[in-house]
Formats: sequence, C-alpha cells, structure tokens
Amino acid sequence: MTSSSWGVGPSGTAGNGGDVTPPGWYPDPWGQAGRRWWDGTQWSQHVDGPFTVPAPVQSAAQPVTGTTLLGLRLVAGGALVVALGALLPWVKVTAPFVGTITKAGTEGDGVLTLLGALIFGGLVVRGLMGRWSRGQVIGALVVASLVTLVAVIDTADVANRVGDLADDAAVDASVGIGLWLTLLGGIVAVAGTITALASRRR
Repeated sequence: MTSSSWGVGPSGTAGNGGDVTPPGWYPDPWGQAGRRWWDGTQWSQHVDGPFTVPAPVQSAAQPVTGTTLLGLRLVAGGALVVALGALLPWVKVTAPFVGTITKAGTEGDGVLTLLGALIFGGLVVRGLMGRWSRGQVIGALVVASLVTLVAVIDTADVANRVGDLADDAAVDASVGIGLWLTLLGGIVAVAGTITALASRRR
C-alpha cells in the first residue's frame, strides 16, 4: 500500500477532484479486510471484518469411478438376478397322478426378496446415474444381506422337505431354479456392496 493510493477513491478517481464518491464502506482496495471506510477524500484505517474466502462445500457423495463402479454394477446385476429368481419356481415336485407341480417364489418369501431387490436395485441405480454416498452403499448392503439370508433359510427348508419326500420313490422333488438364482443374486449383491465400500476407504 503506497501513501499516494490513500487518495484514490472506490471509483478510481482522486478524492480531491473530479467525481466525488460519497463516504461509506467499500471493498478494501488492498484486500486486507472485507471492507474499508472511504471518508469522501481518502481511505481510512477503519476496516469491517477480515477478508475471507468461503471454503468449498464438501459433499458426502463421491463420484462413481473405478472399483466403486464395478461394485455398483455387481449390485445391479445381483438385483436383476434376485428379481428374476422371485418369479421362477422355488420348488418342483413330480408325483404320479398329479404330474409336475411348481411353486414360484412370489407364492411365498419371494415377495420379500423381490421387494428387497427393488430397494437395493433402486439405490444402486441412483449411484450409477450420478453420485453415490456411503450411506446408500451401507443401506444396499443391509438389504442385500437380508435377501441372501432369506434365500439361505428357504433353500435349507426346501432341501429338508425334498429329503423327506425322497423316501417315496414315486415322488421326485427338487429345489427350484428360482431359489438358486435368488441365493446367487443375493451373494453377488453383497459382494458388490462390500467391493464399493472397500474402494471408498482407499
């Protein structure tokens, strides 16, 4: 700051001639404060607040790239497989005089797994469309884990019932393709969410 600059007003005109800038608070011409008082003829020593640069706003969401993107794609694939599995047979039984009977997942717990696939699938679509937060990843992991748990319990239950029916040579029973797909999709989705979470810790 030079002594001669004290008389140069906010408009850049000299305080002792030309257009007169009225006294008031103006942006500090030297950047040492937020504002400095102009008395009509020269700048004063009076300043109003420090000069600060606003800090950039930090978002909880992070861009989707690299390993995170791979994880989200696995979750999306898992959601599709789980949804398909819910619509397909979870159990298949063939017996004399009755023929083959199948029971789709949506006639039982498949309704829950289908709903779960829609939830964690919806979360991952949001991530693939733009930005993806850690909270969404954790939410998808919880739902995918619950879907996988339902599939494990139902697979064990159906397998036990199939074992009981196996004593009757005339009856052929097996775990349906839909239940196996539900289990596979759930495992893939869990692996995908864990992959996405792990990539965020780096």
